Amino acid sequence: MPLFSRLEGEERKKAIEEPGKSWKRWAKEDFARYWYNLLCLFIDALFVLQFVEDYSKYGGEANLIFMILSVLALIPMIYVEFLVYKRLFPERF
Repeated sequence: MPLFSRLEGEERKKAIEEPGKSWKRWAKEDFARYWYNLLCLFIDALFVLQFVEDYSKYGGEANLIFMILSVLALIPMIYVEFLVYKRLFPERF
């Protein structure tokens, strides 16, 4: 069984007339959006790890209060990332 079935008749004509997004448009809209989200996740994880490492260095252990503070410090950071996302990809809103 082939991976892609052959189009025939009207389906084939429609696919030829409207091939979809160009590579440039796809890279700008879909690919860049995916990598921006991944980059934000990575930066947020590094931010939290930095908090935990700094506080565990001074306190001996990662305290629950410091963990909560690091998560609370993420809220404005995530909001700024969201605003940048809205600016970069306005077609999603």
